[in-house]
Amino acid sequence: MINEIYEKLCAKKLEKNNTPIKTTQGFFTDEDQVRVFRGGFDLSFIIDKESFLEVADEVIERISLTQYDSMSYNYFKHVIDVVSNSVNSYYGLANVTGVGRESYYMLNGEFSPLDEDERVLHMRDLKGLGIAKCAEKTAVANNVFMLLNEIGLFNFKSTYLEGLLELDGQRSDGHAFIGLERPDGAHIIFDITNPVNVEYLEQAYTHPALYFLTQQEYEDFINGQECLDNNKFLLKDNLPPLETRTYSGFSREREK
Repeated sequence: MINEIYEKLCAKKLEKNNTPIKTTQGFFTDEDQVRVFRGGFDLSFIIDKESFLEVADEVIERISLTQYDSMSYNYFKHVIDVVSNSVNSYYGLANVTGVGRESYYMLNGEFSPLDEDERVLHMRDLKGLGIAKCAEKTAVANNVFMLLNEIGLFNFKSTYLEGLLELDGQRSDGHAFIGLERPDGAHIIFDITNPVNVEYLEQAYTHPALYFLTQQEYEDFINGQECLDNNKFLLKDNLPPLETRTYSGFSREREK
């Protein structure tokens, strides 16, 4: 069944919008190149079917065992945790290559058939190396969420987003994250790469980076009219963040 649904999702073309927060709606196939770095040489990443299904099968198995009501926040949080853990475990948490991510792509990537100045790696090439960052993790998570939605295990629609992230006042960098749309039209922004450091009972913990937006707030965010910060953190009243961060559109980058 999973293979049939995978092929069904692959048959739909990606829909991209070049808004200040760039959006890509759809399922990344093994023919789609996800850009991970733009510079003198562009670096891209491809989600091969076998590697993706390895992660997806693990996620489905773990979610299917839960006793939570599928409409509850506990179920939503469980899905977020399972997807995060499975994606991060696949890629590895510690860099074992001895070089940085960009260098590894340059040294080991294939030449793109579309551009001789572009290097390409597949998901399988990065397994366990600990060098995957936002684009690689977010693209796979987006596909997992779409698959879960299609088989009825997750009632949120997923969109791959690209914008700028500023952490603790440092210079904004390009960043990929996910937009999840509830059936009622509300949205949750999820950053799989950067959990939030929060405080609870005077102790520091990490929590998934989840931000709540109404439909209008989401549209304003996508169109670069508003930024996203700790004020929209889903549990800010109970788990105050210990850091500052701001997500914004590319057109809002400011000189520093």
